[in-house]
Amino acid sequence: MKSTGTLLLSALVSAGLLTTSDPTSASDGSSSHVQPTTTAGSMLSPEIVVTAAATGNPQLVRFSESRPTPAGDDAAEKAINLLTEHRRFFGFAEPARQLRLVEHSLDPLGGEHVAFEQQHHGIPVFGTLVRVHLDADGSVTTVNGSFISGIDIDTVPRLNEIEAETGAVRIVTKQTGRPVELLTVAPAQLRVYREGLLRGVPGPNRLAWEVEVSAPPEIREVLYIDAHHGRLIDQRSEIHNLHRAIHIGSVGSPIWSEGDPLPYSSSTQARNDEINELIDAAGD
Repeated sequence: MKSTGTLLLSALVSAGLLTTSDPTSASDGSSSHVQPTTTAGSMLSPEIVVTAAATGNPQLVRFSESRPTPAGDDAAEKAINLLTEHRRFFGFAEPARQLRLVEHSLDPLGGEHVAFEQQHHGIPVFGTLVRVHLDADGSVTTVNGSFISGIDIDTVPRLNEIEAETGAVRIVTKQTGRPVELLTVAPAQLRVYREGLLRGVPGPNRLAWEVEVSAPPEIREVLYIDAHHGRLIDQRSEIHNLHRAIHIGSVGSPIWSEGDPLPYSSSTQARNDEINELIDAAGD
């Protein structure tokens, strides 16, 4: 569990609320800098770039005066065209193949917001989501989220879902002492799992079965079982006793605290998405 101070500093940096004009290291290992980038013969001139230490890719790119205006018939196509034209900067190989549209929304000012989940050969990549925010004139204001480059793993599991579910129940039984017959297991889902992603550190990619084992209200565990070797890769509890708070600028009254309504919706769509991602990250 991160300390309150570390979470606060990480939140400020991740949201682009704490930046410097020169590259600096944040408490979570990310770097914040502004540096024009040329790719495919065109220039990107973001106001803010924050790079994630876990992936080496930008997790927040914000444009101010010089906004790119990609071609396309709709917001999703414009987003894919932007990410394709500047794929080396953002860390993509083929965005149209690697990303699946999962969300599209409009805001009251006419802006559009699209979100994509990363997939590897049709398998969802856990913990990844790329959001592109466009103004009413079609220009891109912000790109934020998480994307993992260079995934190269065998996507054929040696362990089937029944074996993964059985192994997960056995682990939780041993941890909690709860009899097997009192535990409920949800169907296993195949994922690409990047070790260290939720902790903000680099790690290897694994093919994993995601299995949820529960006995409400005390137990709700999500386990990631290696689909090749059967070992436990990672585990998280969905039963939390947290007090999270998000601040803007100096430490004063928070704009959101534990117990306030979710999702956060008191700012622009782009900022709302950033704040909600920070809230989610603080709970991992």
